[in-house]
Amino acid sequence: MTTWKVPAGVACTLAIAPLAAAQVVVGVDNPDVPVYLVDVNTGVATELFTPSDYGTDGIWGLAADDINGYLYYSGGTELYRVPYDTLEPEFVADFASNDAIMTIAGLGFNPQTGLLYGSRTAGDEGIYEINPTDGHATLLYEVTGSAFDLGGFDYDVTTDAFYGLNDDITPFGRGLFEIDPFSQNAAHIVDYPGGQTDVDGLAVGDGRAYFVTDDPGEIFIYNLLSSEWETSIASPWFSSELFSGATWAPGLVPSPSSLALLAMAGFMINRRHHRLAGRRA
Repeated sequence: MTTWKVPAGVACTLAIAPLAAAQVVVGVDNPDVPVYLVDVNTGVATELFTPSDYGTDGIWGLAADDINGYLYYSGGTELYRVPYDTLEPEFVADFASNDAIMTIAGLGFNPQTGLLYGSRTAGDEGIYEINPTDGHATLLYEVTGSAFDLGGFDYDVTTDAFYGLNDDITPFGRGLFEIDPFSQNAAHIVDYPGGQTDVDGLAVGDGRAYFVTDDPGEIFIYNLLSSEWETSIASPWFSSELFSGATWAPGLVPSPSSLALLAMAGFMINRRHHRLAGRRA
């Protein structure tokens, strides 16, 4: 396997061979911060794209359609799609319910229905079913009285279940919940780790839940089968932001051509930095 270290100025390691299947995609709401593919076995973070390079918003929530090869992300009120083969974000539509534009925080994709599902933490809070072609959202599970603050949200195909991260301490406590939006039930699984109070990114896959904060530090890993915390891995962020998103994406293998373009971009940026430094000398 060949890996290239991008020169100074671009914080990423580009793998030019098939990547490990145990991986999560993570991002934050700052559009100038790259979206990363993190190998959960090694902790290596591979830069995929930077939203601001395409004039899009940053990441509030992420979801992966492994069957058709797409990432989806919420930029707050806007839905974007990212083909696996190009890694170039495409605007889809505004999120809307009853013809009113709305914000969506967490996202998950259910390949059995072909639909997105998202959490909303302002206005008409709850879990929504979302059409991935036009952003139309239908309320499935209404959250009343600030019972939950579900910034992190995901769907796991193996357990056929939805999971959410709740930041509200009352009435149910902070932590990870399994949520059934159809029966209107939520079951507490585990409290947040290490005194965490605000976790906005959640990815669930391979029997594990990945807790991704919007701050530098750690990605926490909880084993749903053994009910134990596992060794955490480093977060790729270098600054504190407001929101974060995450998704389990085992089928995302960036093409060598797209990674080569990223490497070339890093090379050109590095050359420009050197030229500017030379002029100032």
